[in-house]
Amino acid sequence: MNIRQSILALSAAALLATSCASTTPGSFERVVDKAENNGASYSEKDWDAADAQYEEFLEKYSDMETLQSLTPEERKEVGRLTARYLKVRMQHVTVQMKDLIDVGSDLTKGFLDELNLSSMDSVESQIHGLEALIHEFESLFEIDE
Repeated sequence: MNIRQSILALSAAALLATSCASTTPGSFERVVDKAENNGASYSEKDWDAADAQYEEFLEKYSDMETLQSLTPEERKEVGRLTARYLKVRMQHVTVQMKDLIDVGSDLTKGFLDELNLSSMDSVESQIHGLEALIHEFESLFEIDE
């Protein structure tokens, strides 16, 4: 292999590496966009697939050598996409948590009513405290019902 061919091969390898690095954030951005737009209707299987792509994204950009090879703008993009995904994922988890707390609260109220304990101030204040906590989570992550 002569020098010209070596330079051409190195240039092609560098171009391929650069295109792969920029393609991965772009493809992950599509995953994040889809989760932001359709996450409310995602099944657990959909979330598992999105989480798997998130894990691949993190694995690709978790070592210092890869991060140092990126421009500052590309590193910011990796950070931005990571934050966007975690935000949409946390919103989904918060909605699930709210649903679980609502069900648990209803069960507890029914249980306490049957035992004639529903007038206990401390129990009621705990239930209201949980409802206030749910409200805080909703406002923190701007969850619309």
